[in-house]
Amino acid sequence: MKKYYADKTCLNVLRVLVLVVTGSLIVLDYYFLYFIPILMWSLIGLFGLAYLLIGIIWLPLYFARASYIVSSQEVIRNTGFFFRIRQTMKVSAIQYVTLIITPFSSVTGFNFVIINALGGNLLLFYLSKTDAEEIFEEIISLLHCFSMKLYSKRKTNKIKQVLEEKE
Repeated sequence: MKKYYADKTCLNVLRVLVLVVTGSLIVLDYYFLYFIPILMWSLIGLFGLAYLLIGIIWLPLYFARASYIVSSQEVIRNTGFFFRIRQTMKVSAIQYVTLIITPFSSVTGFNFVIINALGGNLLLFYLSKTDAEEIFEEIISLLHCFSMKLYSKRKTNKIKQVLEEKE
């Protein structure tokens, strides 16, 4: 069983993106609403407050609480801000795994692992490149071991059936 955490470099990239979007909205607000000062300053205050809540409070708390656990039996995703969310997927239920590595992923931390099963999927967000590759390889090897275990049981049962039929 190994525990993985969200990559902190991604936190800084997301903060910068939120700051750029907020700054752009403030500039557009100032440019287009200069003739209605009360509305302009209200929106500027609202955008500033939104940046403080998202960039300074919500994102760091989300990244501090995001963790992923991969064991031989299950994959667990722990996230949440106000409410703790724990999602579990059994390895035996996994159909396939997708690894998404974005350009400049070592700088941005935008690497994702998507685990698909019959009833849904489990998304592992904001991993470092090495963690994402390690999780992907670990799940693939677990799936291979699980399928070989099932195959050997089926083969043993078939041999027993054949022997019983001959008797």
